[in-house]
Amino acid sequence: MRPTDPAAVVLVCAATAAGCSSSNASAVPDGGTASDASTLADSGTSEMDSGQPASDDGSTGGGTPVTLASGQNNPSGIAVDGTNVYWVNAGTSNSSKDGTVMKVPLAGGTATTLASGQASPDDVAVDGQSVYWNDFWAGTVMSVPVAGGAATTVAYEGHDGMAGLAVQGSHAYWSDAAQVMSAPLAGGSVSTLTSERVGLIQTLASDASNLYWVISPISLDGGAANGVVASCPLGGCSQETVLVSGPSTSSPWGALAVDATSVYWANVGASGSRSAVILKAPLSGGTPVTLATLDSDEPQSMAVDATSLYWTSFGDWPVTANGAVMKIALAGGVPVTLASGQAAPAGITIDATSVYWTNEGICPGSASCALGSVVKVSK
Repeated sequence: MRPTDPAAVVLVCAATAAGCSSSNASAVPDGGTASDASTLADSGTSEMDSGQPASDDGSTGGGTPVTLASGQNNPSGIAVDGTNVYWVNAGTSNSSKDGTVMKVPLAGGTATTLASGQASPDDVAVDGQSVYWNDFWAGTVMSVPVAGGAATTVAYEGHDGMAGLAVQGSHAYWSDAAQVMSAPLAGGSVSTLTSERVGLIQTLASDASNLYWVISPISLDGGAANGVVASCPLGGCSQETVLVSGPSTSSPWGALAVDATSVYWANVGASGSRSAVILKAPLSGGTPVTLATLDSDEPQSMAVDATSLYWTSFGDWPVTANGAVMKIALAGGVPVTLASGQAAPAGITIDATSVYWTNEGICPGSASCALGSVVKVSK
């Protein structure tokens, strides 16, 4: 999510991550048929073993990054299952409708287009049967079988501004400016789970019982002093539970993750300050713990496993490919750089052995170009 993306620039209107009207709100694209995409096939360079023991404590990791797909047009959200990596390409612009939903085998190979003609797909999730994504400008949540086929509309809001996506059980969840929405994966009525409030919800995380989000301190009516970290049962709530507020949520943006005990987020630094902070707090709320203070101002996305928290650090887009993929032990310590010199790393996901991410790409003289990539590295 680059600083000038719709999902990172807020306009004053009731839509998650902005935009006040959309000429594409009625578009319900066809998923089409699977086709080959421009990729770098797995070059035969094996993923380097990091040398870390099976009981990794989070203090080691990395190796030689492997490019799974190149030539991607503004890739954003990413997900993984036991066979493939899935991601969305936001495309050139909402009017171009050249966004796509893609997959490639975990080991690399030919990338496959699962859906095309999208206005601006933002995030992606997979549940073993289908791939799901939200389209920011079209106001839809869509699905397509993991093997390919016709795309199906899960939910249609009729306006722009859908951001963040979580799939849990039989429902999809997303944010719509300052409230959280849901719909059955099989299609059906859209439900509002939380009342609208001051602030901006960009990213959702979930477990078997609850949804979690950060509310950025940007008000629909003029500004807010601090953001909050909040939760709500999957079935909805009249008012979210505020887990953390105050200075430790002074500037949360989009990065968020949860595990069995904690919620993790980042406070971004002021523009140019390179002073972002990674924090965690108990799922039930309580005193936040600072895990790391970074020489970076824009952590983009997070993922967590039993030992470590992982994130993408955007770097100085659009000038320099100096982004990074990082991790830190859940107990804290010194952050480990898993990959450096990355061209605007955005979405991140993990499996048992590897970290996967999207690079939006550095596009000289242009806000968007097909120079993005999908990359992995050993944990």
